Amino acid sequence: MIRQQKQSLYSVYALLLFLYLTGCGEIVDYGTFHGHAMEHTIYDGDIIVIRAVEVEEITRGDIIAFQLDTQGDFTRRIIALPNETIEINDGKIFIDGIRLAEPYTDSIPENLELITLRADQYFVLGDNRQDGVDSIDFGPIQATDILGRVNKP
Repeated sequence: MIRQQKQSLYSVYALLLFLYLTGCGEIVDYGTFHGHAMEHTIYDGDIIVIRAVEVEEITRGDIIAFQLDTQGDFTRRIIALPNETIEINDGKIFIDGIRLAEPYTDSIPENLELITLRADQYFVLGDNRQDGVDSIDFGPIQATDILGRVNKP
């Protein structure tokens, strides 16, 4: 058990050194992911790294970490960007009226009536839609809630 922990710790240090040397951005945090909301992309127990990112660099499909004052920290995928409309009908997601392809999940989201995001809002969902909460539950997140982009080594 101790040998496994040492190997895991060495892996984290090696990853951090690699990210530092390759200039992949400032590391905000790293650690072990807990939960099932991002399966089949990130699993409970996986090591993740959170890198600082300017909100202008965030794109649809990015996995981000964010903090909601009343509910804690989350890791979810960006589905809709500022000023876009989003609607979910019969398990299909539509962004500005165009169906979104989601090759990273086969999970079906709950229906959502058409909403328009403000200039500082993002709509996020977990990849495992049956586990966890996301923007369907707590609404769009604010740009100021975003801690960084999540990477899995």
